[in-house]
Amino acid sequence: MLYVENIFVCLVAPIVVLLLFVDDKRRPGIFAVVLGMVACLLSAYVSAFLAQVYGADATATATEIAPVVEEAAKFLPIVFVLSVFDPDDEGLINFGLLIGISFATLENVCYLIENGAASLPLLILRGFGTGAMHLACVMLVVYGLVMLRRTSERISTRAAGGFAMLCVSITFHEIYNVLLAAGGVAMYVAFAAPILTCVVLFARRRARYQTLSIGQD
Repeated sequence: MLYVENIFVCLVAPIVVLLLFVDDKRRPGIFAVVLGMVACLLSAYVSAFLAQVYGADATATATEIAPVVEEAAKFLPIVFVLSVFDPDDEGLINFGLLIGISFATLENVCYLIENGAASLPLLILRGFGTGAMHLACVMLVVYGLVMLRRTSERISTRAAGGFAMLCVSITFHEIYNVLLAAGGVAMYVAFAAPILTCVVLFARRRARYQTLSIGQD
């Protein structure tokens, strides 16, 4: 039996200790890593509870329940930070990146312990694919929130737009999980799609940096 909370404690404990030694500038980033893993842990509990309530098997849980729960779990801390601390665009994007990658890290470690490490090529593909999927889903939400903040002052518009971006991320996640569950060629498509999406988002982010650099010069 896989005890997710035991793995969580082993990974998070050293990071929490690190919080005591870093300066205030780096502490929010490390705190975001902890929050991402907390979101992963809570989503595991909620998904298991809902699967038991609805009598869902492993495939139904992975393709119907987990995407909704996991994306909501990543979405809530981002909205909280945006509402309470109102970080600048770059700060919000970085926070979202750390939430997504730490969520994926705990999920991958749990998968490794539960399924073993017999197939290294598959683990590499899953590691990069799942990591890219969680990053892509978070970045779709964060970029949407940034654009909404720039274009509208109305709370209702921002709330509706934020919910719409959450739905987009859930749909992206569900497609990934459905293709993964199908196996065969579909599984490799699932691994490739989020990686390519992250490449596109990275290119956009790099182009933005270059534009800002030229403007400052």
